[in-house]
Amino acid sequence: MGEQTGSRLNHRSAICKFPSEKIRKKQLRRRRSIIMAVSLGFILTTTGLVYYLMLPPPFPPFIPPEPIETTPHAPIEIIGDANFSETALLEGWPGDGSPENPYIINGLEIDLGGGNNRRCIEIRDTQVRFSISNCNLTGAYPFSFGGSEAGIYLENVMNGELVDNIVDSNYNGIILGGSDYNTVADNTCSSNTNYGIILDGSDYNTVANNTCSNNGEYGISLHESFFNTVSDNTCNSNTATPGDHLGISLIDSHFNIVADNTCNSNRIGIYLRDSCSNTLADNTCNSNTIGIYLLASYSNTVVNNICLSNTERDMLEEFDTREDDYIRIGNILLLIQFVAFIEFIIITLLGGIWIVVKRVSKEGN
Repeated sequence: MGEQTGSRLNHRSAICKFPSEKIRKKQLRRRRSIIMAVSLGFILTTTGLVYYLMLPPPFPPFIPPEPIETTPHAPIEIIGDANFSETALLEGWPGDGSPENPYIINGLEIDLGGGNNRRCIEIRDTQVRFSISNCNLTGAYPFSFGGSEAGIYLENVMNGELVDNIVDSNYNGIILGGSDYNTVADNTCSSNTNYGIILDGSDYNTVANNTCSNNGEYGISLHESFFNTVSDNTCNSNTATPGDHLGISLIDSHFNIVADNTCNSNRIGIYLRDSCSNTLADNTCNSNTIGIYLLASYSNTVVNNICLSNTERDMLEEFDTREDDYIRIGNILLLIQFVAFIEFIIITLLGGIWIVVKRVSKEGN
């Protein structure tokens, strides 16, 4: 019985030989190599897929809008409400300048040809209601660089509405100087040498749904302007000439809202300098050198912005130590606090009403 059992064991081991130690080590090394190769391939594949999914969607190239059917016209200059009424009567423009019946300037083509030191449409010192719409304005250039020539120029103007105009190939597209409570919407301000749209010392304006791309230096810029709303604008590729190349810029401008804008392929997507208490929200700033840049700017709210594929920084905040910046900003905030305190005292004395002030702090993207 014992001899038969041993015979069977010897027979099975002869058929199924157990591999030697050398062979087992070789098989183990091969198995490890295969596992490492498969793992490395998986890591590289998933990394590439994640990177691809994180890339910003390509934005289409700028396509100029279809030409507007317009009537050729000489440049327009209006100074004061009385002159606006006289010009409207002479031109046959509809409206009477009231809120219910504004003056309508519509469907004009004004081409100044360049180098004549003029503006296509210039309106100054008015408070009547008016609308400039569906106009094609071009060729407003200074004799030498550095002027305020523009397709549309408003100075000390209230209650204007600039909509659906094509303002291109000028030195500046649209300028608002010392002008409040105006609307600039749905215009194309592209291929201008300097600014697409600029607000200079202008408050409580709405700048919305404009295309300000392929300008020389700035898409939209605010200088010393307060309480404006800049929203849903496209400011791409403002790099046509040597200069700052900014999508949207705020200089010495406070309490503005900059929201839902697209600022791609500029040097800087959105730029704030010496500007306080602004809100930057839900903007897209991709493929710039710097997405959003805050310089010597304090107490701003910056939330929910998308900044991808910028070559240097997505978000940069620097605190300039120049004394004059601190003095200027400090004086502004001190004045606001003083006015709020005086209002608090007056209202409390009159009715015992308490005012609660909520301080908003900066949030990161």
